[in-house]
Amino acid sequence: QKSDIWALGCVLYELASLKRAFEAANLPALVLKIMSGTFAPISDRYSPELRQLVLSLLSLEPAQRPPLSHIMAQPLCIRALLNL
Repeated sequence: QKSDIWALGCVLYELASLKRAFEAANLPALVLKIMSGTFAPISDRYSPELRQLVLSLLSLEPAQRPPLSHIMAQPLCIRALLNL
């Protein structure tokens, strides 16, 4: 599901930045932030591939979020899996 891909983007963002992608003082404000898709970029100490992956996972338009098969086929993910 595209919502699961978005959730994966939230988790990956939090792992990389050690903060939530979307934070607000109350639920209506949080919904507005999520709907606008505004979040601070993750640090450029991470690779451009990882930063682009997070951006694609958190895309506002569900149709623009990659399917899991495309995510897992990216060299970034393949290298990580091979190192396990």
